[in-house]
Amino acid sequence: TTTTTTTTTTTTTTTTTVQPCRDGTHSCDAENGICVELGPGEWACECPENMDCVAGCDSPHVAHQCAATTTTTTTTTTTTTTTTTTTTTIATTTTAASETTTTALHPCDDGTHGCDAEQGICVIDGSGWACACKTGYICASGCNDPSVAH
Repeated sequence: TTTTTTTTTTTTTTTTTVQPCRDGTHSCDAENGICVELGPGEWACECPENMDCVAGCDSPHVAHQCAATTTTTTTTTTTTTTTTTTTTTIATTTTAASETTTTALHPCDDGTHGCDAEQGICVIDGSGWACACKTGYICASGCNDPSVAH
């Protein structure tokens, strides 16, 4: 008796494609470049904000390079020359003397007389004064000296 055995072997090979940004096979600047994943097997290169792309800037980004951004500052200096001319004028000033006269108010006018404020009146008598009574009133005190409050 002959026995024939047939063995079938099936081999499945699975190939996984690793994203170039993850496996390092991209060609972005190795020191400063940024690899951006666009999809399976697709990528792009960018530079950080303080750098500019100077080579390999477009797809396929071959030999991509980033360089520091340079800022040029221009300074302008303006010189102004000023000429000053001085003219001397001689002026004559005339000063007029002024005289201030102070006049003291009469006690009947400034209210310092001391006569009765309600029923009395102040009467000017030359440079002096005297207290008198309003019509209908009679003197009740200080009547002997007309310059004394009453």
